[in-house]
Amino acid sequence: MKKIITLSVLAFFASCSQEKDHVNSISSPGGIVLFEDTDVEFRKDLFGLNENSIIFEKTIVDPRNTVLEYTLDVAFDHDFDATNFDVVVQNVLTVTEFPSTLQIPLDIILEAFNLSVEDIVEGMEFKFFASVRTEAGVFTSNLPFYNNDEDGVFYEENTTDPALLPTSSADGIVHAMNFKVSFYIPPPPKIRGTSFEEPFAHPTHDGYIRPDGDDSLTEGELLNQPNLRHVMHIANGTGVDDEIGFKSEFIAHPDENGFFEELLGVTSDASIPGSFIDGLQGYEINDVDGIFKLTFDTVQVPADVQMSGVLIGVFFSEVRWETTDAIRAYFEIVRRGSTEVETKDLVRLAGAEIGAISGKWNDFDSGYYEDIESYKLIVEVRLDSSSEFVYLDRMLVYREREN
Repeated sequence: MKKIITLSVLAFFASCSQEKDHVNSISSPGGIVLFEDTDVEFRKDLFGLNENSIIFEKTIVDPRNTVLEYTLDVAFDHDFDATNFDVVVQNVLTVTEFPSTLQIPLDIILEAFNLSVEDIVEGMEFKFFASVRTEAGVFTSNLPFYNNDEDGVFYEENTTDPALLPTSSADGIVHAMNFKVSFYIPPPPKIRGTSFEEPFAHPTHDGYIRPDGDDSLTEGELLNQPNLRHVMHIANGTGVDDEIGFKSEFIAHPDENGFFEELLGVTSDASIPGSFIDGLQGYEINDVDGIFKLTFDTVQVPADVQMSGVLIGVFFSEVRWETTDAIRAYFEIVRRGSTEVETKDLVRLAGAEIGAISGKWNDFDSGYYEDIESYKLIVEVRLDSSSEFVYLDRMLVYREREN
């Protein structure tokens, strides 16, 4: 059951002069408020969070010069699944001048939902809904309904025309009529790693095709092919921000038929995961009908680093995973003063275990190891269905955080 609470709070905004130009000539009903630019960060770093923190701050504008008042409601889901926001607090912020710097202090959110700073955890989301008062009435961003008999669009009462509501920064603008603010834990300081931003990702999202002469069960290393997404990468430098290299291999399985062409390799298509953790590209694995193996370059740990670890982000498509589907990520370490190579599991999952964490990004993290000289990360995946996708992103070997 959804609970509605009304809370009157003084608006937090800084006003400045606005040039009175009509940048949007659409004459459809409703007011619209936009963020001034497309560089809008809807996530807040959990480190250093306190009651005086500002969890969101960005300039908003009234491009049509029609808005008399902009009011925000906020919703929160106590079940923490971000699908059914069960408590809505109304009128948490009001803005009456444009442009304005919209500030959302954490203490307003804590008071509204009777929370403490300690209750704010990674992945928690708050959704903000705006209403806009103009001389024509009060409007929200609710979607219109359609009359199929007349093929017309009839807007619900107090609804802004969706033509005024660009859905992403790809439209050149980002609207401020509804948005979510979430919380995250930033990755630890990087020694080396990769987010697959340097390798080539084909702009049309075509798959990887084996070279002439290979059949679907040919085992061994997969090599880059001209004008196709990359499946291997050679590091271009040795600096912290230079991405490390990796190689891909196919291992035949007696119960599988192998592959010749598949959606495999570096991609910029985020239509299934929604977005990548870090940057605009990731590594996609799909329907290899065998075992796929990705091996990253060995990373040397600087001599002055005592505590270190390794992690990688993995996304599994939200489908029914079969018992034969599996992933194993493991890493090899060499300790200082030793030549012995030790192998440690990062994660082992199969079937329903994968399904239980599908549909979202998961960080698989080794935690800290002491006095390690080098790390090598290996990921092995077995898939045999076209609906099963695995995405990899933000692999890094890291050092201990500073206090």
